[in-house]
Order: sequence, then structure tokens, then C-alpha cells
Amino acid sequence: MSLFKRVVIFFALLPLAACGDIMSSYYKSVSTTAVAAVACRDVLSEAHDQKTKAVIEKAKTDKPGAEADLNAWLPVYEKVKTACVSLKVGSRLALDAAPVVEAAVSKKKDAMGWIVRLGKLGFDAAATLASAGLKIGGK
Repeated sequence: MSLFKRVVIFFALLPLAACGDIMSSYYKSVSTTAVAAVACRDVLSEAHDQKTKAVIEKAKTDKPGAEADLNAWLPVYEKVKTACVSLKVGSRLALDAAPVVEAAVSKKKDAMGWIVRLGKLGFDAAATLASAGLKIGGK
């Protein structure tokens, strides 16, 4: 299991194991999601640079093959980009919603709902990256 998945699982399940402040767990989930969004973007940028360089090199000797490679990569790039943006938007929405969640913190299920949603965004992004052959956090 990748480091990214372990971190997401840890922070998603933290409130279930901890007796501490639910908002602390909420903010940890928000920050984990934000960090994952940056990591996702970085991995995608690096992969995109590598793919485009490879296409440019291939185009020197095999223009149709290079075009086919580019046409195969662009839908994958857009799919992963959407997953990365979802992480970013999710963390931003959760951060913006924090005052409302904190005001209703007596209903722990409200905070837990957000934490679970953020965890799902992380899992979805990890699955999308994996389907593209990309990983966050290592080899």
C-alpha cells in the first residue's frame, strides 16, 4: 500500500480511534487532503513533462507514432488532472465549511461526514493515479 493511501486511511480513521477533539481530526483531514492535492499535481506535472518530452523525441523519427502516443496520453492527463483538482476543491470547501461544522460539532456525525468525504476523494484520486500508472510518495 502506498504512503499516500496509508496517510489518507490514517487521518480518515483517526476520529474513530481517538477520543480527542473531533475538530482536530477534521482539520487534520483537511490538511491531509490539501497536501495530497499538491502531491497529486506535482506527480501529474512530472509525468506530463516526461510524456511530452518522449513525444517530442519520437516525433523526430515517427510522427504518426508520436501523434498516437500524444492522443493516448491526453485523456489520461485530463482524467488525473480532474482527480487532482477534486482534491484541491474538496479541501478548500471543507476548510470553508469548518466554522459551520465547528458550530454544529455537538453532532459529531457532521464532522465525520466531511472526514469520510475527504478520505473518499483521496482514495478516488489514488485509484485514478494508479490507473494511469502514477504514484504519489514513491516507487
